[in-house]
Amino acid sequence: DMRYMFRGCSSADITGTDNWTIEAVADFTNFLLEASLSTANYDATLIAWDAQDPVNSLDVHFGNSKYTAGGAAEAARTSLATAPPGGDGWTITDGGAAP
Repeated sequence: DMRYMFRGCSSADITGTDNWTIEAVADFTNFLLEASLSTANYDATLIAWDAQDPVNSLDVHFGNSKYTAGGAAEAARTSLATAPPGGDGWTITDGGAAP
């Protein structure tokens, strides 16, 4: 259960989330509410988490984190958000694509 884990975290950037095994996590509600990852860390997290077999149909809040458009991170985000059987059916809230 990762609900509200980093809510309101004042750290400029939370690192290491791309190294987590998240296959058993059943709740990411408001995970990074009022916080964010750098674009590089968010990209790495999306790619690493998509490579796992996470629980389907989760609501995941990545705060204001922004991903890199047009590459592996966007493809991973799309895969996580695509309904099964092609994806994981996540509802992802984030800051959108980085400018």
